[in-house]
Amino acid sequence: MRYLDMLAKLGIGNAHPGGFAATLEWLRNCSIPEGSRILEVGCGTGRTACHLANRGFTVTAVDIRPDMLDKARFRAKQEAAVVSFIEGDVEDLPFESESFDVVLAESVTIFADSRKALSEYCRVLAPEGRLYDREMIAVKPLSVKLDTLVRNYYGVERLWSVPEWSIMLEEAGFTDTELLHPGVFDEWDWKDEMQYPDQSMVTDPSVYLDERIWSMSRQYDEIMMNYGDHFGFGLWSCRKRK
Repeated sequence: MRYLDMLAKLGIGNAHPGGFAATLEWLRNCSIPEGSRILEVGCGTGRTACHLANRGFTVTAVDIRPDMLDKARFRAKQEAAVVSFIEGDVEDLPFESESFDVVLAESVTIFADSRKALSEYCRVLAPEGRLYDREMIAVKPLSVKLDTLVRNYYGVERLWSVPEWSIMLEEAGFTDTELLHPGVFDEWDWKDEMQYPDQSMVTDPSVYLDERIWSMSRQYDEIMMNYGDHFGFGLWSCRKRK
């Protein structure tokens, strides 16, 4: 079982660094113009997409996993949210160039070919459109052993450092790059679980007897307990170059 398989089966709607609390923090501090066309890439079970739609934005949400999209559409019905959910790959987005004013990614880009994904985000953005990308970041150098552990557990190419992210964003066609709201995992976990429970979460009944799920959950706790000081996260904010 892969990490993303576990998330899909659990139906977690806030499986990104900082969780839904960090999403709400972004919305409080980043002014998105009224009427903006927003694309959420890797929308998962649609929690953020539905929230944005119910705030009055025109929202399109794409994910590569049909099982995630099924849960997202169920959530939209429960929350009376109007979202266009589309199956698609962030490395080859099924949209015309310059179709959106804002692209939002929450712990998605590292699970793809990051450079290809960032180039696609830039392509589908309107001139001077904005990208907001919340990602896990390596804040200390990773040993070969830890790098291998992280890549194998999450199924990612690697964890990028802040300078590496900055270079990739610039090469993809972005400017005015800032890392907003940097944080560490522990300080946000309690906020999310206690203050923002997910009322529309749908968990597959089979997970309760699936030892693979709980084995992966234990492994996550062990990684964070032993190596958590190597990981941080933040929200990349940048603008498409003219």
